[in-house]
Amino acid sequence: MSIFLNALLRKNTSRPPVWFMRQAGRYHTHYQTTKEKYSFEEICKNPKIAAEVTLAPVRDFGFDAGILFSDILFILETVGYDVKFNPSPEILLSKKIPTQTMQFQADAIHETKKLLGETPLIGFIGGHSTIFHFLEKSTNVKPQHQDLQNFFDDINENLLENVFIQAKAGIDAFAILDSQLHHHIQRNDWYFSKMQKFVDKIKKNFPNLPIIYYAQKIEHYKHLKNIDCFGFDSSHNIVEILQNHHNEFAIQGNFDQNILTMEAEISKTKMVGYMNEISQLNPETLKGWINGLGHGVVKESIQENVREFIKQNKVIFEK
Repeated sequence: MSIFLNALLRKNTSRPPVWFMRQAGRYHTHYQTTKEKYSFEEICKNPKIAAEVTLAPVRDFGFDAGILFSDILFILETVGYDVKFNPSPEILLSKKIPTQTMQFQADAIHETKKLLGETPLIGFIGGHSTIFHFLEKSTNVKPQHQDLQNFFDDINENLLENVFIQAKAGIDAFAILDSQLHHHIQRNDWYFSKMQKFVDKIKKNFPNLPIIYYAQKIEHYKHLKNIDCFGFDSSHNIVEILQNHHNEFAIQGNFDQNILTMEAEISKTKMVGYMNEISQLNPETLKGWINGLGHGVVKESIQENVREFIKQNKVIFEK
């Protein structure tokens, strides 16, 4: 089994695995070249192109997992919106389409796994609140969903079916990316209750599928159970999180992604200091740690800094 999947099970005894949210994207030369030929929607919805874009950073930098190249907002098409990217998302009212149209993700998963070989592939959806956040802030349309709770109820079964489509296609782990949840924190009690039922349904149908749940600026790990791994943004003290919670769940994060945009020596100094501090912890504490960012790679990131991060992860933790 891969070091990434072993870490999700808190059984990893080698160096920590590394993967980044948005590791296939605008900062990377391969993606930039592909984008000159195809629109974002074409890349996502053409399985062969999506597979190549997913593979490229794994091959180029040596990430320990790939993540399906897609977008969290396509699911909005199943509840009455049309989504275009120009390059930011443009959301317009439209007719509902069947959730089964998300099959393009399953096709992309099949193609991607052929290319990745033994490297695990992560599937994902956006959390309900995060999808609603982007809908709510859209300037192109007055949404027909004015309330998060109403939106949750309307999209919930579609999102669940979307998870099942990806799971049946053979993903190795699944991420619920709820990065914008903190905008709705005042409504978190009912939200986490509903989200727990959502997670439990996934586990009931796919008990061996590891689930990663990511949110920013919130102690999400205190509200949800049955989650294999929690991702943390850089506002958390990762050393304290590892020390206090490594026996409860796997832990992902949380190097500040903005440091990858800095001059090489400054970026290297900061990443080495970050990793050196963590390397002093008891090895048992690190079995479930996935070394990654506090959020996704930003487009201004310098590719050599990404390469250096993965290099230093090996240098420091393979001593």
